[in-house]
Amino acid sequence: MKRCKRCKIHKHQDHFKEVNICIDCRREMNLARDRSVVGMIKIIYQSQKTNSIQRSHHLPDYTMEELLVFYNQNDNGLHKRWVESGYDKDLKPSVDRIDSELSYTLDNIEMMTWAENNAKGRTERHKRVMQITRLGEVIGIFDSIKDASVETGIPASTIHYGCNNDKKKTFGQSRFKWKYV
Repeated sequence: MKRCKRCKIHKHQDHFKEVNICIDCRREMNLARDRSVVGMIKIIYQSQKTNSIQRSHHLPDYTMEELLVFYNQNDNGLHKRWVESGYDKDLKPSVDRIDSELSYTLDNIEMMTWAENNAKGRTERHKRVMQITRLGEVIGIFDSIKDASVETGIPASTIHYGCNNDKKKTFGQSRFKWKYV
């Protein structure tokens, strides 16, 4: 048996890692850190860097510290409402790119809730797309990239990159041109 330094409860050795704080207390401490403004911004910043790489965009042109200053100037009570809600996922503060085709820059981001950002992303993903032959003949118009992918069997990513004129990413997989309508 070992006594946790934080909760003062004696627990079996299996409830401890390398430190004298039990797993349960460590989990609570990590959760509290992640839910603080600084912890939340750190998670958001790491996600922005990961997403930038996945999208082949430039990394954010600001540091985590600069993002924290931006957040503090533009919070508008978002964090407080999230805390008061009992940490409802829909109310979690989120950083949105105003123009989703551009990278994360301080003049291209705004604060909103996770639900607002998610809804905006879904709206943008449901743009109508047009399938065109290499000779310029319109073959079909679809309500979304997903619909086009299901109907044609062409991967959604290929259609997306085609609509954004990213020839490197289509890997020559599409015999068609794609455009947003």
